[in-house]
Amino acid sequence: MKETLKRQEYLKEYVKNCYEPVTRDLVRKTTEYFIAHNEQITAQLVKELEGFMEKVGRMQKVQPIPAGQIAISVLRTSIWEGNTKLRIDCYDQGKEAGRNIAYQYMDGSFLTTEWQNYRDELERGVTEGGYERYIREAQIEQYMSSAIERLIVLFVMNFKYYLSDADYLAHFQEMLLAEGFLITAGEYMDWQKILFAQVPEIDIIANPKEQPLIFQKIREKKYRDKKLKDMDLTQARFVNCEFSKCTFEDMILNDVRFVNCLFRDVTMISGTMYGVTFIDCVFQNVDMDGMKKEQKNTEGLMRLKDMYRKVRFMECIMDGKRMEKEEA
Repeated sequence: MKETLKRQEYLKEYVKNCYEPVTRDLVRKTTEYFIAHNEQITAQLVKELEGFMEKVGRMQKVQPIPAGQIAISVLRTSIWEGNTKLRIDCYDQGKEAGRNIAYQYMDGSFLTTEWQNYRDELERGVTEGGYERYIREAQIEQYMSSAIERLIVLFVMNFKYYLSDADYLAHFQEMLLAEGFLITAGEYMDWQKILFAQVPEIDIIANPKEQPLIFQKIREKKYRDKKLKDMDLTQARFVNCEFSKCTFEDMILNDVRFVNCLFRDVTMISGTMYGVTFIDCVFQNVDMDGMKKEQKNTEGLMRLKDMYRKVRFMECIMDGKRMEKEEA
């Protein structure tokens, strides 16, 4: 009994003094690698996905089975084998109920550039801390296994911004899609996060059935003298829209894209706008001070498998002046 308690104390000490700081370092270095090689990694992912969509479209000309979901998954086993792979699958009516139409693999080594260093640091912590009696290789691998999910979350959250507008990718329109088509990403045969959804357009103001508004794709709408309140517009896309003399209250605008939109005499009273992107937008007398723009609790977001980048203003004009700062 005393020996068991002593072992538990040493494990807690090791987790606090080694595992947790070394794992935070793994996440930080991997994130830095994503940022430094963002263009190359994104181009690789987009090329693979566009090629896959083209293949699915060709297959559907022979056998017209509508695609219900494309899932991009990290193979956990491939990380342990030292040859990190992603797998892209297409299912006919969703992963659980549907059958596989097509699949292909792609290189995922960008995800584990620090993996061997991570293991070395964990082993060094055992030796330098004198934990050899209580922490063996199997225990180290158990700790590493927990860190794999963090890497997968990083992958999903760093590239959700490129997949949220997947309908603009080459060959997307060549596929035959089932109603409610999804693109998801996550761990193979485990959790998946929806990054793109093909949903029917809903009037966000007159929504009598209170249908979900996430992933809405709205074009050429004018909202004048409107009170937008208590709406979740997560990952919606507004293109060529106008908001005049409107108020936003208790609104969830996380990861929304506003493209070529006009905001005139708009007051955003309360809500969240994590990860929002404004592209070629014009702002005239707009107050956004009531909105929360940055989520601080990144550890909590990790557990929820969600993270956000900073709010972006790209080629926007604020009160007649071009905005020089892209991120807020």
